[in-house]
Amino acid sequence: MIRNRKDVATGSVFTLLAVVWCSYVWMTIPPGAGDGDIGPRAFPLLLGAVLGLLSAGFAVLRAFRGPKSIEPPLDDDAGSGGNELATMLTLFCLIMLYGYAMQKIGFVLATALCVALTMTILAGDRAPVRIGAMTLGVTLGCWLVFAKIMALPLAVGTWISLG
Repeated sequence: MIRNRKDVATGSVFTLLAVVWCSYVWMTIPPGAGDGDIGPRAFPLLLGAVLGLLSAGFAVLRAFRGPKSIEPPLDDDAGSGGNELATMLTLFCLIMLYGYAMQKIGFVLATALCVALTMTILAGDRAPVRIGAMTLGVTLGCWLVFAKIMALPLAVGTWISLG
């Protein structure tokens, strides 16, 4: 039951974070210029709304779900090995690298680089075919959604420009 309370609290905090995020985006980022334009506000607002819906749903589901079994609860740190902080720091560094690489080598190459590094470093995947397929798929999918479907301008980079 304690685990359920932690999950409800986590879902509530993330729901509150999503509300604050959406409010901040609504107040600071201008809408599209014309009728039917998506504009720069759409994607951050969509991310905040998705976070809010998922976290609120998680909190509600966990609040009304009873314990699955009568077994004693496991210790939260059991089996983790204590490497959560290292994983979080590595992920933070990869996100910072992505932001820097996006400015220098552009969206397409930065996305491919960071997906490959994330799979190799964080996921521990060493299968070159799987890493290549995931890198190509995520990069192509993001480029297709952002550049072609949403017609958003993507970073082209100062070192290498793949427009």
